[in-house]
Amino acid sequence: MSWRVVGVITLVYWAFLFLRMRARGRREFDRALDQADPRGDEPLDVTISMQVNPLRTVVVMFAVPIALVVIHLFAARGTP
Repeated sequence: MSWRVVGVITLVYWAFLFLRMRARGRREFDRALDQADPRGDEPLDVTISMQVNPLRTVVVMFAVPIALVVIHLFAARGTP
């Protein structure tokens, strides 16, 4: 496994996370919009509460890239 493969897998993983979080945010927005119950010309007030756990976010973002780097280093150590 080369560094290029590690970089490509990392970018694909981050793109997957981005799309997953975007879809989750869209579902939350649609759910909040359905609960808002608009009536006529009144302004629509939509509130979405989000809880962010910084430690979990760091682990989700960097666990796979760090694991790939460690695997790459161990694989490179075994080759002459």
